[in-house]
Amino acid sequence: MTVKVDLLRVAEIIREVAGTEVLPRFRHLTAADIQQKTSSHDLVTTADKMSEKALRSRLVDYMPGSLVVGEEETYVNPDAYERLKSDKYVWVIDPVDGTNNFSKGFDDFGIIVALVKNCQTVCGWVYAPVRDEMVVAELGSGAFFGNARLHVVDTDNVSDALAVTGGTYPVLKEKLKDTYWTHSAAIAYQHLAMGKASYGVFSTKPIKPWDHAAGVLLHGEAGGYSALSDGRQYTPYPVEGTLFLAPSKERWEEVREFVG
Repeated sequence: MTVKVDLLRVAEIIREVAGTEVLPRFRHLTAADIQQKTSSHDLVTTADKMSEKALRSRLVDYMPGSLVVGEEETYVNPDAYERLKSDKYVWVIDPVDGTNNFSKGFDDFGIIVALVKNCQTVCGWVYAPVRDEMVVAELGSGAFFGNARLHVVDTDNVSDALAVTGGTYPVLKEKLKDTYWTHSAAIAYQHLAMGKASYGVFSTKPIKPWDHAAGVLLHGEAGGYSALSDGRQYTPYPVEGTLFLAPSKERWEEVREFVG
C-alpha cells in the first residue's frame, strides 16, 4: 500500500519536537545529561533520548502501523535494523545529529528523519533547529528549502572544490583547496543540497542509516550523484565503505580517482 505523505505536516512535527525536547536543553545540559556510548567521541544526551521518544510517538501516531528505527534504540537493540527490510513504512530517526557539537554548545547540529519502504528511502527531512532551516525531499519530486527547489553546484576543478567530511579522511585536507568537517551529517547534507559545498566524503564505520538515508535522497533529488567507493549504490542499511557525493556521476568518478 502506498501512502501519500504530507511533507509539511511531518516537518511541523519535527519542528515541534525540536522546540520541546532539544532547544530548551541546548547550552543547558548538566553533567548528568551527557553519557558516553562507545567512546569519548560517541555521546548521548538527555535531548537525544527525549527527542527520539517524542518523534517515535508522534510519527507513528501520524502514520499508524509504521515502524521506527531510531539511533538510540538501535544502540541498545541492533536487531532493530532488520525493520528496514520490511514492506511496511519505517521512520529512521537521528534525534540529535552532531551530539558532540550540541553538547559543547555549538549550533551545527540537526534532526534527521527518513521514511523508508522496502529498504528504499522515499522521503527525507533534515532540520537545523538553531537556524530553523528545514530541507525536505520526496523520491521523484525534488528537494526543497521552503518553496525554493534545491540544486547541487559544480566546480571547474576538483582540486578547488569545497568538501564536507565525515569519519577520518585526512587525504582530503591535503588535496582539496577548501575542505571542512561539519561534525554533523545533517549540516553536511544541507550544505551539499543547498549549494554551499560541492562534494561530500563519509568514511564512518559503518555508514549508518540515520545519518545518511535522508541526506542521500536529498542530495540526489537536488541533482547530485552518490555511491560507495566500490560503485555500489547506497541503501538505508548499515554498510561498510566510503560514501562519495558529487554534482554528477562524471564528477563522482573524478573525485574518487583524485582522492584515491
